[in-house]
Amino acid sequence: MMGTGAKRALRVTALAILLVLAVSSVAMAYVTIYCNAGVGRARLNMYDRTAASYLGARYAGRDRSYANQVVYKYVRGSRLSNGHYPLEIYSNRYHKVFTFSMNTSAYATYRKAIRVGSSEYALRRAYGSSLRRYPTSVYVRYSMGTRSGGTDFWVRGGRVKQIVVRKY
Repeated sequence: MMGTGAKRALRVTALAILLVLAVSSVAMAYVTIYCNAGVGRARLNMYDRTAASYLGARYAGRDRSYANQVVYKYVRGSRLSNGHYPLEIYSNRYHKVFTFSMNTSAYATYRKAIRVGSSEYALRRAYGSSLRRYPTSVYVRYSMGTRSGGTDFWVRGGRVKQIVVRKY
């Protein structure tokens, strides 16, 4: 028979194992991309601070690459080697979100599970005729949706490099 101390040690060990399993399953989870609509709980045309709070993003300042337009940028995570962040949120001068840009595999599309790093074949198989193909000199852009809400998959070397949910 086990003593009281041994039973307690066994319970603590079992609890520790369950805690480790729970934390590791959360670390492996990904944020869902809803094509033509948004990411996680955040949506296009939502107030930027609300969207950033839903996704754990921080304010990164005004983005100067949009000519004379006022564009605010929110980011999540550390800067990647390509100069982007894992998640970038862009909003207009009225603080309404018009773009979500995902640059890592931590984000995957709803039901189709396409993410950064997925093959071009898997992308075309998952979305089929709803994708429009636009080749450029470096990337191939696959686009679906409309101007009021669309999703772009940027492919280079047969792999998805970036996923953009946008409203232009």
